[in-house]
Amino acid sequence: MSVRCVNVVECTAVSGTGGADVIRICVSRPRGDVTMIEVTGEIDLCTAPSLRENLVRAFGFQSTTVVVDLSPVTFFAAAGVTALIEMLAEAEKSARRVFLIANGRVGRVLQITGLPANLHCADSLAAALDEGYEASA
Repeated sequence: MSVRCVNVVECTAVSGTGGADVIRICVSRPRGDVTMIEVTGEIDLCTAPSLRENLVRAFGFQSTTVVVDLSPVTFFAAAGVTALIEMLAEAEKSARRVFLIANGRVGRVLQITGLPANLHCADSLAAALDEGYEASA
């Protein structure tokens, strides 16, 4: 079963020097208790502040679960890891569950840093929303 994001709350785009979008961040509410953040593009020193801002803002929606879909990310630098660490700290303070959907690039960076031990990872939005889903480290 495929679950698509509906109820888009907002989309943010950060443009590069040539005017093309370098990163696009869409926040949606696929379910009342879930906020989803889908990130497309490159996460680097210039775009990580927008990512960080949207991740922190997602905790203001009173959702019990936040899903961060990084599968469309094409470049993932250390600044992105820092943003995820800050998000995990915020999740812990606010007692929220966070699931991460990541592609090979992002997954590899996270594996190298050891961060997956602190994250609930899911293969898809459907898996993250599945009530019986057991989070993998």
